[in-house]
Amino acid sequence: MISIFGQTNVYHPFPDSNAMWTDRIYDPLCNLTSECSINQYRITGDTVIDGKIYKKLTKSGYLVDQNYQYTFYSEYAGAFRQEINNKKVYYYPPYSYPQADTLLYDFNLEMGDSLPLSYLYPINFCDAVVDTIDSVMVGDSYRKRFHLSTNETPPWGQTWLIEGIGTTHGLFGGICAGWEGWQDLTCFIQDDSISYPTPSNSDCDLITSIAESGNHQNSIHIYPNPAIASLTIEIPLLQKNTYISILNLNGEVLIQSGITDQLTHIDITGLQRGIFFVRLTDDQHVEVQKLIKE
Repeated sequence: MISIFGQTNVYHPFPDSNAMWTDRIYDPLCNLTSECSINQYRITGDTVIDGKIYKKLTKSGYLVDQNYQYTFYSEYAGAFRQEINNKKVYYYPPYSYPQADTLLYDFNLEMGDSLPLSYLYPINFCDAVVDTIDSVMVGDSYRKRFHLSTNETPPWGQTWLIEGIGTTHGLFGGICAGWEGWQDLTCFIQDDSISYPTPSNSDCDLITSIAESGNHQNSIHIYPNPAIASLTIEIPLLQKNTYISILNLNGEVLIQSGITDQLTHIDITGLQRGIFFVRLTDDQHVEVQKLIKE
């Protein structure tokens, strides 16, 4: 069944400047919260390869080890070009990969089409077939999206292709989601406007560096811990764009709030008894501490 809403007769190409994609990668082997990394892709200029003009991509963010310590990284992530009339996007990987102009996305799809082989789908891993075509609001307009039916897909692994964005698993998110690890697109920004998936998201803040939580002068204090009904969070040096999130052991955000005072009280009566993580993010660092709810 095809369901179409809004301006889906107008093709929306990838942006050619001033855009950023953010994704999170999870795997139970990484740490207790399963979070492995948060990655941001930005368009950072033009380059010419084999006589064709590409848009360069920079990838940055942080990696999370088993002790929940953060390591900042930044690297060249290849380049892409578009054939807008054909609704196709091509990718030229960085030097660390076999280098060739390779199909990345084909948005010229119809119901029942098998997904064409591409950089993200180099062989037929999971019999990906377009089984639904509808539209989704991105910014102030509707864009066509394509749902892919795949073999043995876990409930959290549903894959949609969205014009001008990529997949719901990220710009380079997997097509065939597995049961052990997963990846989610958490923010897409175009022309300084948060366009997808939510209008307010701390993952849309540009990551420029990560300080080690144990050594940062702005280390937060949470008390009481264990806590029953209310949690007090004290931040010695409040930065701009400060958010407090409480996550469960699966890395799911249960409570999130913007912080404007050095002393903040958060109601946790809605949480079940158990172990959680309190995460602070601001313009300068990320810090995580364990919380026990009684």
